[in-house]
Amino acid sequence: MFCYFEANYMWSSAVGLAMMAEGQLGQIDRFLAPLRKVEADTAEWTKAWDSMTEQQKELAAQDLEKGYLQSASARYLRASTYFLTGERQTPPGPAKMYSYTTALECFAKSTELMPIPLERVEIPSPDGILPGYLIPAQTKSPAPVVIFYNGFDVAKEILYGIIRDEFSRRGIACLVVDAPGTGEPLRLRGVPSRPDYEVPTAAIVDYLETRSDINAGCIGLLGISLGGYYAPRGAAFEPRVKACVAWGAIWDYGATWQRR
Repeated sequence: MFCYFEANYMWSSAVGLAMMAEGQLGQIDRFLAPLRKVEADTAEWTKAWDSMTEQQKELAAQDLEKGYLQSASARYLRASTYFLTGERQTPPGPAKMYSYTTALECFAKSTELMPIPLERVEIPSPDGILPGYLIPAQTKSPAPVVIFYNGFDVAKEILYGIIRDEFSRRGIACLVVDAPGTGEPLRLRGVPSRPDYEVPTAAIVDYLETRSDINAGCIGLLGISLGGYYAPRGAAFEPRVKACVAWGAIWDYGATWQRR
């Protein structure tokens, strides 16, 4: 793995995630370089990422004023990614919540300015509403679809930054979603994770079956990080899921947590 912080795996992994989600190394280095020479300090970490984000917000506002809509959208998206990257290593409290909620605001502004707008969806489930974004297929409907689950401390907004149009331009829709224990359900409504992830999976499939633009006979499931458990669990017990990818599977999360 590329280790930006030679002696700090957690911080380095965060930098790697930001770059996967369309972060720019030059921008990241400008604000994080001073932290490579000092002892790890979470307050300085949060300050650096928030400062990086505020710069992108200011530049996005300038682009918007000049009518450069696509540039503004890209900057708001990057601001969202930087906020979400920084807050993953920030302790619970006002600073963490500020970074998270402002990231949602920046992402919403980005989607409003996209040439092909994302569709925000809200899916009923036994755990309450599961919010997500549907990335439409660049083909005629109905299209196959992939449900994309995040992991322990990622959110649907970063999932979009990672996957963007990779499925879409191949004629496949993609639903990035905050399921129980992640994103909005956890942060804003206190909904924890659950071991029987076939329950939210079934609710999401029920929703997809109501859409005329989706081929409900061609539903796949992808999970990143801890989602490498969620996706296989959902696919194993929900027969309407026809394909599954575990992108970073955890075989026994209970044992892993005890070890850590």
